[in-house]
Amino acid sequence: MAEQPPSVVRQRIVRHTARGNAMRRAAEFALCLLLLLWGPAGSTAAAQTPQTPTPACPEAPQYGNDAKAGHFAKVNGVSLYYEIHGQGSPLLLIHGNGGSINNLRCQIAYFSRSHRVVAADSRSHGRSELGEGRLTYEQIADDLSGLLDQLTINSADVWGHSDGGIVALLIAIRHPSREGREVDLLVTQSTTRRDCVVPVGH
Repeated sequence: MAEQPPSVVRQRIVRHTARGNAMRRAAEFALCLLLLLWGPAGSTAAAQTPQTPTPACPEAPQYGNDAKAGHFAKVNGVSLYYEIHGQGSPLLLIHGNGGSINNLRCQIAYFSRSHRVVAADSRSHGRSELGEGRLTYEQIADDLSGLLDQLTINSADVWGHSDGGIVALLIAIRHPSREGREVDLLVTQSTTRRDCVVPVGH
């Protein structure tokens, strides 16, 4: 068989490559069409059998409306709702922005086994009043510090989640030793970082 000129070989390679690309594009188009046709049926089937997520700490009760443990305190001109659970060394739990006591149900249920847990709805959250003026982290920190004063808690650990961690830091900065109270241990938590434990001097 006579050897073909290089130009003829190149033309055949180009034709085969073009044919392969066309077949690949046709296959991709067919797959996309199949997905489009199947998609609604698949979505409907999934909607008919939804998966129920497992709730976090399902054994923990609901908090935020406890007739026995719940109280109101007038602090800095507003009514703050708070609950106390458990016995032991005091631990103040602070929820995040837009939350309430019930957002900390897992933490309350856990820490109340060994601590006297004080959990409060921050100003303008949950069952607590907004009051007048601007809502700031500093104001919330002063409110919760005042609440501890009313409860005659002179030494406490503080745990804050998300924005509550900012408030916890501000309590340590603004009220490190007010009327003999000292913040013994400060814990902040966020969804993107590990917990940060900051011991505050006595």
